Amino acid sequence: MVAAALNLIGVHAASTGATLWVFGAHPVKLVIGWNCVGWEGLVIFGMTLVVALRPQEHWEATLHILIIGILGTVVVNLVRIALVSVLAADAGYYPAIFVHDWAATLFTVVWLFGFWAFAQRWILGWTPLED
Repeated sequence: MVAAALNLIGVHAASTGATLWVFGAHPVKLVIGWNCVGWEGLVIFGMTLVVALRPQEHWEATLHILIIGILGTVVVNLVRIALVSVLAADAGYYPAIFVHDWAATLFTVVWLFGFWAFAQRWILGWTPLED
């Protein structure tokens, strides 16, 4: 999915299984391991569900939060992998490692804060016309 997204924005990339090739100033072959796919973001999202959702929430609101939250977290992880890949191909190893190890975590946390601000305002603040 990352290779397809990169090709859509004009970055030449190819993939086979867990291997991603990105062709830039420094063509690079990246192996995306199980620990690089962003499962931690989904776990953190799950923990925020436990804290933020109350049992009295309407089931439709809970369903909306689950769908938007999971899909958004997956998209954030795809963007994160694409960003690291492009950085590795254009700027080199060390900038990509910095973003992979530090900035990507911050990116996920910012996403979750933004998501919950949106959810509290637009989804949980909504009440259905009929119960």
